[in-house]
Amino acid sequence: MDPGTAAVRAFADLLLDGAAGERLAPIVEAHRDAVAAFLDDPDTAPSLARRHASRLRSRHQFARAGAGDLEDAFEALVRRLSDAVEGDAEGEALVAAIDATLAAHRGALGEPAGAEVTCAEYGAELQLALLGLAPDALAEPILDVGCGSEAALVRALRARGKEACGIDRAAPAGVAGVERADWLAHPFEPDRWGTVLSHQGFSLHFLHQHLADPAAAEAYARKYMEILRSLRPGGVFAYAPGLPFVEELLPPERYRVARQPIELRAGDPQRREWTRLLGTDPLYACRVTRAMRCTGGSR
Repeated sequence: MDPGTAAVRAFADLLLDGAAGERLAPIVEAHRDAVAAFLDDPDTAPSLARRHASRLRSRHQFARAGAGDLEDAFEALVRRLSDAVEGDAEGEALVAAIDATLAAHRGALGEPAGAEVTCAEYGAELQLALLGLAPDALAEPILDVGCGSEAALVRALRARGKEACGIDRAAPAGVAGVERADWLAHPFEPDRWGTVLSHQGFSLHFLHQHLADPAAAEAYARKYMEILRSLRPGGVFAYAPGLPFVEELLPPERYRVARQPIELRAGDPQRREWTRLLGTDPLYACRVTRAMRCTGGSR
């Protein structure tokens, strides 16, 4: 690999890692022509956007930037960096120019502030136990909403002969029944599923948006009702944590709500904070069952 190519790769990796100008500027000064050509390549912005999306979602599960928004932001970043690289700035002036460009880019992305909130993978048995479900009693077909990058629960259920499927924006390729999809964009067909599961997935994000972004929470509320309508009569939507602010509004003649407490260590700070904000404790597993027969009105 020639020095220019190696320098460009290092520049791109540092850029995606959030490096400051003091680390990027020396590469620019040593390989200005190679970096300028990289920034002028029309494939650079889309490629950086895709790589950034993957890294962002692995580091912060509540990130909501769409592919189009990311590509627009990276096109603007590449244009501004190109101006800085092709200019005459050197030394501290170049560092300052790059830092100003990166600050504008971070503002355009609107990335979540604070500590990283990563997506955890849980074993199939643990997920079912926390949801209060026995695998052999699950009505088919089964859908795991937010099955994760390993699709562990889907694999385990299919190994038991169950008709199980899963969706996740980080879903693995080549796994039977698993589809890479965003649950807010995924269509949930009416009367389709016997069981819909989501352990620390859909409801966790719904709860987060309910507390942080009411506009985003509206989209989750609509999708929640769409999921309920996708249940067959007698079908179950099982999830954790709970959503007390929605469950209390469900018509009892159409949906039966059952809750199972989740035991954590005493004084858990997340539990205390959620309880303070909501006025009630959402750390429980919930099972919403669609009535076998519904009288009066439409669902």
